Amino acid sequence: FPRNTDFKYPRHVPSGVRWSRFRMESAMRLVGFFVSENSVKEYGLSTDVFYIVFLDKNHRFYKTEDK
Repeated sequence: FPRNTDFKYPRHVPSGVRWSRFRMESAMRLVGFFVSENSVKEYGLSTDVFYIVFLDKNHRFYKTEDK
């Protein structure tokens, strides 16, 4: 989870996940995570799924500049 962000870590997301984002258009991003093999049994999640958590309309999840 990035340090320079306007978002808060959701309680329902396991710790130790690999956060990622997809660019949609302009500054809009789709933010979510992947899990490792170690987390599959513990949380009942799949390594083949990108779990969507946020729709970041203004690029505020991974902030690259102050606005």
